[in-house]
Amino acid sequence: MANCCTLSNSQGDACPSILDIAKRIIIVPEVDAAGAKNELANVGEVIKSTLIGKFDAPDKDDRYFPLSILENVEDVRVEPTFFEFNSGRKAKIKEGTRTFTGFIPFQGPEYLGKLEDWACSKFGIYVIDKSGNFVYATDASTKVKVQPIMVDQESFSAELVKKTDAEPVMIKITFDFRETEKDSLIRAIDAADLDFDGLSSSDVYGLYDIKHVASDVSTTGFTSTITENIYGFGIEGLVEADFAIYNNNTSSSVAISGFAAVDNAYTFTFTAQTAADKLKVSVSKAGYDDSLIEAELVTIP
Repeated sequence: MANCCTLSNSQGDACPSILDIAKRIIIVPEVDAAGAKNELANVGEVIKSTLIGKFDAPDKDDRYFPLSILENVEDVRVEPTFFEFNSGRKAKIKEGTRTFTGFIPFQGPEYLGKLEDWACSKFGIYVIDKSGNFVYATDASTKVKVQPIMVDQESFSAELVKKTDAEPVMIKITFDFRETEKDSLIRAIDAADLDFDGLSSSDVYGLYDIKHVASDVSTTGFTSTITENIYGFGIEGLVEADFAIYNNNTSSSVAISGFAAVDNAYTFTFTAQTAADKLKVSVSKAGYDDSLIEAELVTIP
């Protein structure tokens, strides 16, 4: 009689993957802006240039969202649930839930607010472990795709842990992985095979939301003072090539003829525009989301 399951041969891997403790997670929306599953075709796409494109993607559904470095991580699956008959025979009812808990130190209420927004979103995660390995889930059919490990979004929680005499201020995050996620499909790319450092904030980064206040506005120029939206620090070091100005009334670009920067105040001059026209300022710079600046149109007096 044939076995009702397809059996696999039992030889083990001569060089098995060693998964270390998670140190960073990268949040990935379940579907992209086109409505397709957010995934990479194969491990060859897990390269710095691809990931940077994801970190800076204009559409948030296409974007990857790395969190800060984690401490005191626990990632464990509880025992499965069995039904036991009177005879003592057991039948497995469901796999045990796998729960992830970690702490992000030295972050406060502002960062908590950013994390709380994920509670109503469907998402998965990639993991960078303590050794710098890139951990992901592969697909059951081809076993070549690089997919985020999907999270049960209803279980996601972020809470503030206030500073005490013995502990720093922290954010605690907790979530369960979906029941459909199989541990046997988890894979890792060795850090030595990656062209980026997953634990470095210069290679793997989230975006700052930036805003501006326009002053000294005239038909031939204005000054834009740019700050981070939540934390309030000034955004310095931008250059003329990082900016673009667009006239919404004439549906045309405005050529910048003069540029000066003093700290986080950037002064532009250009050919005279018409009074009452509205200008949109854009900032194209890795690490920054300028949607708030684009929304704050500059009106020519």
